[in-house]
Amino acid sequence: MPLNVKPSGHPGARQEPGRHQLLSMEKAVKFVDCDILIIGAGAAGLAAAAAVQDKEVKVIVVEKEKHVGGTTFKSGGCMWMPNNFLMQEQGIEDSKVQGKQYVNATERTRSKTHHEDAAGDSYSLRDRRLDAFLTRGPKMIEYFRDQGFRWMATPSKFPDYRPDVEGVVDHGRTIDPVVFDAASLGGWQKYLPAPDGAPLIPRFEDLRALTRPPLSGSRYGRLSALPTGMSRPVSMGRSLVAQLLWICQAHGNVDIWTSHELHSLLPFNGDDSEVAGARVCYRRGNDNEDKDDSNYFIDIRASQGVVLTTGGFSKNQDMRNTYVGTETLRSETAWSLAADGDNGIALHVGRSAGASTAQLDQVWGIPTLEDPRTGKVTEAMFAIAKPFSIIVDGTGHRFLSESKPYGDVVAAMYDRARQGAGAAVFWLVFDQSYIQRYPIGSLRPIHTRTVVLDGVVNRGRILRSTTLDDLAEQMQIPGDDLRATVDN
Repeated sequence: MPLNVKPSGHPGARQEPGRHQLLSMEKAVKFVDCDILIIGAGAAGLAAAAAVQDKEVKVIVVEKEKHVGGTTFKSGGCMWMPNNFLMQEQGIEDSKVQGKQYVNATERTRSKTHHEDAAGDSYSLRDRRLDAFLTRGPKMIEYFRDQGFRWMATPSKFPDYRPDVEGVVDHGRTIDPVVFDAASLGGWQKYLPAPDGAPLIPRFEDLRALTRPPLSGSRYGRLSALPTGMSRPVSMGRSLVAQLLWICQAHGNVDIWTSHELHSLLPFNGDDSEVAGARVCYRRGNDNEDKDDSNYFIDIRASQGVVLTTGGFSKNQDMRNTYVGTETLRSETAWSLAADGDNGIALHVGRSAGASTAQLDQVWGIPTLEDPRTGKVTEAMFAIAKPFSIIVDGTGHRFLSESKPYGDVVAAMYDRARQGAGAAVFWLVFDQSYIQRYPIGSLRPIHTRTVVLDGVVNRGRILRSTTLDDLAEQMQIPGDDLRATVDN
């Protein structure tokens, strides 16, 4: 039985500096002053705001969507940080030197062109950034702990993704936020997306247990313990966002402006090379198509600086076509699980102020597929790594190890797709043993014994056959090649 798998991703590129007129002819109807202006209210933007502890420093965080959190809110929320304080407390040996060795070794295995494509003095800039990450990253984690952020008492058991390179540590570098009671935000809960009924998973590594054969009492015992007595418990990425928001609220110097979209940057005394603030567009209703009647502009002057913590373009089809796609490679926004606000506007605006960009043709993401029951796009990183299944391309050939790190799987899919139109289609092919043991999206093993599976097949979301030749015909791929692949 096969179903389509997609190389989702968050595109990210090549050097392309540029400067254009900073302001359009639109007129601002309101003027506001602050000390620090932050564009984007994902984890990066909220962390930047939470880092401003001085109550006399006024911070405004601007977010185009109705709620904060962005893609982080939907993520596992864990952080990879070498030599973090939890490792030290648990007696797990690590160091800044080992972290640098691992990053460098990992980068060499992933992309030989990384340095060549980076903007500016690439080696020097990259090394400075890496040193800052390894030096200040552990301090940042401790800083937020001192501000009230809570991490799981022990680091994750997740190993580093590449066990065979220099500087690797078998576990400990991945840390998770605790389950947090979002009700403690009080009125600030309005900034979070509404509860959606999703099951509460304590930490990201627990997802592995939930994608193994049907749950039993012993399985539940292997999940991280859930706290009790919470009115609105949130975990993983939701906890990360909610806790950072809680710190911002506690500091008392942060204003959150949702439904405001970056429009342009304000030059300092007419000098386009310096930025004094930003013009934002208030999106009244956030879903009203009549922008002329519903939206207006606000100029925000920031005396101490503007911080752009956004710029991805996962949901901008034109930019995906320009930087990621080719004649034979489709890269669709519909495949991505990123937040809808990830539309590249800040990238355009930053360039208009003369900013350089790098590696826009690079993609980091997870494989996705169409949920067989709902038809919605869902993550596939656990489903594709199970026994009794393989991924094949549109020619019927297997081209990767499905248990590789999810980022490598996506990169391999894009690389394969660039080889021609026939290779640019991907199928997860599995047998009865697979579907009786493992979930695919919301399709559970129990559904294989009901009419649910028949309905999924009838809707064409899963193709089913008793022979490989017939299956290949339904998939419109060469039967001999698929049979040879399965035999191997």
